[in-house]
Amino acid sequence: MEGCVAVAQEGKAYSQNTELKWKDKRITQSMKYQGGVKGMHTLLVELGAQNVSPSPCPSHSLLTQIHTNLRDRLEHHVQIGLCPPQP
Repeated sequence: MEGCVAVAQEGKAYSQNTELKWKDKRITQSMKYQGGVKGMHTLLVELGAQNVSPSPCPSHSLLTQIHTNLRDRLEHHVQIGLCPPQP
């Protein structure tokens, strides 16, 4: 089993990435935060799981994005891939 974690900061932006691999399986996770102009904040989270479930759907994904001014505005988007097409 192998694992890796990376964390970075640049100005008002922060990022974090994680990867875990074993045999032919892989799980990835990333998170990005950006404190933007006009007080808006953005958070992006991505998760991926490859070859972790039995066929015909061995891989899955999740993408979520949040925009907020921490007062009166909130936008939230989620995209789930429970059984992405295989090539």
